[in-house]
Amino acid sequence: MPAPDFVNVQSGEAAGKGIRGFAPKRAQECHKSTYASLLGDICERRLVYWRTRGHEAEPMGDGLSALFETANLLTPVFVDRIFNAYGRLQIPAWQVLEQERRPSDPLFVKLNIGLKVDGVRHVADASGRMRPYSVVEFKTMGGMMWSRIKTLDDLGLTHWTARYRDQVLLGMLGCELVDHSAWLVLINRDCLYECTILEIPFDADRCETLLSRVQRVGVHVSSGTLPRQIDRPDICQNCPFLAICAPKLTAHPDEAPVIVRRADDPGRFDELQQMLSDHLLLEAERKEAESIKARLREQLVPGQRLVVGQYVVNWAVHGKGWRMTVEDTSMEAAREPAAAGEGGPP
Repeated sequence: MPAPDFVNVQSGEAAGKGIRGFAPKRAQECHKSTYASLLGDICERRLVYWRTRGHEAEPMGDGLSALFETANLLTPVFVDRIFNAYGRLQIPAWQVLEQERRPSDPLFVKLNIGLKVDGVRHVADASGRMRPYSVVEFKTMGGMMWSRIKTLDDLGLTHWTARYRDQVLLGMLGCELVDHSAWLVLINRDCLYECTILEIPFDADRCETLLSRVQRVGVHVSSGTLPRQIDRPDICQNCPFLAICAPKLTAHPDEAPVIVRRADDPGRFDELQQMLSDHLLLEAERKEAESIKARLREQLVPGQRLVVGQYVVNWAVHGKGWRMTVEDTSMEAAREPAAAGEGGPP
């Protein structure tokens, strides 16, 4: 019997790359409302762009799309098999119901705020009946980032985690569940049984600020105007509207630099000046050392010790690779006679 004739069968490498790009990608489009999940954004101009020029946003890359889809796949598993399973065993029992609940406050319709709460935690009352108690939001993240966020203040580590608290507050207001603190559940993507639950009390003043912001955004959308650019390299460089906005990525002219004068504080002036001078010198030396190290690696075999005259090249395992160190044996030899002479005759 002749062997089957397989033609152009996909390789493992090609399949691996294909699966990475297989995550669902939503087409970029203008948002019909101002999303509560974005209202905590430091850049109001970006909020206006999402409403008016969302179709021109830079498409999301494969890696980021895959991360979002991973969260979509893992969160229901965590909620159903771990979170609710644990809650039902507590006294009083609780569990998350009404998942993806829409706001009941008519103000959200009036201001055109898009909101969909991950879930509402129901708690058993004295009769055992489950009653709505508080809002719950779930966020997944890598283990390294998860380990760094343990308090509400830690949410400020990145501009995207800083938006979480505002999203939860708007969820509390929209679902009219402000009497009890909401739960922001941070899930370690590397181990679903590790989560951090941050309790967020209702903050009426912050909600008022966010509602004022969405009103300003609405005015800009209807009038065809734009808020001021923020010109922040750390924020702007990864913005999907960078090409449209084209900020100078420099400080705004109104934000005058702080000038340190020697006459005002001689000690601080001299210290800062010396440190800045040392920084520039060491930075130049670091770049030169990195260039030499790169040329060395082209001629050396990682993991193989090498002796060249007075220099010895050693290696140590570092992560999944090798770290190179160079030892000058002549310096060791110079120290040995000195050490031997200690305590001897003059």
